[in-house]
Amino acid sequence: MKTYIHFLLFLIIPTIGFAQQQKTLHQTFEIEEVERLNFDLYDEIEVEKWAGNTVLTETKIEVHDATKGIFDHFVNGGRYEILLADSPSAKSAKSEDGGYALNEDYFNDDAPASTEAKTEEVAVEEVAPAEPEEGVVYLTSKDSERKAIRTRSGECLEIIKVRIFIPEDFNRSGQNSYFRTLPKDDDED
Repeated sequence: MKTYIHFLLFLIIPTIGFAQQQKTLHQTFEIEEVERLNFDLYDEIEVEKWAGNTVLTETKIEVHDATKGIFDHFVNGGRYEILLADSPSAKSAKSEDGGYALNEDYFNDDAPASTEAKTEEVAVEEVAPAEPEEGVVYLTSKDSERKAIRTRSGECLEIIKVRIFIPEDFNRSGQNSYFRTLPKDDDED
C-alpha cells in the first residue's frame, strides 16, 4: 500500500507546477476628441459597441503548461498590454534581399584563418513613423512580436481573446478602422 501511495505522489507532483494559468485584463482609454479609431493588435479582436464614452478593452489570457511565476512574469512585463498611440508604430526593414550578408571568407577554404571576425555591415533602414493626424488614434499591442513561451517541458499553449468595447457613435470604415463625426463647435456669436 505504501508503494502505491508513493507511486501516485510521484505521478502527481510534476503536474502541480504546470497548470493552466488564466487572467482577464481590463484597460480603458479616453477618446473625447477622436474621430477615427484604428486597431493594430497582435491578437484577433472582437469589437462591440456600448453606451459608454470611452474605449474598454478586455483581454482574456490562458497559458497552458506554464508555472504561475512564468505566467506572472509575462503579464507584469506588459506582454498583453494595449497602448493608445497617435501614430502607427515604426517598422524596420532588413537588407534589400531580405537576408543578412555573410563574410566571403566563410565559404573560402583557402582564406587565411584569423582570430578577428570579419563582418560585413548590413544597413537597416528605419521607416519613419507616419505623422500624427489630428483626431486619429491607434490601439496597438505593446509587444507586437510576441515570441512563444518556452519552458523545460516545451512550448506553452497561449490563448488570447481581446474584446474591444467602443462608443455607439462609431461606425466601421474598414477591417480594423472605425470613425465618427464629432459636432463642430461654432465660435460665432
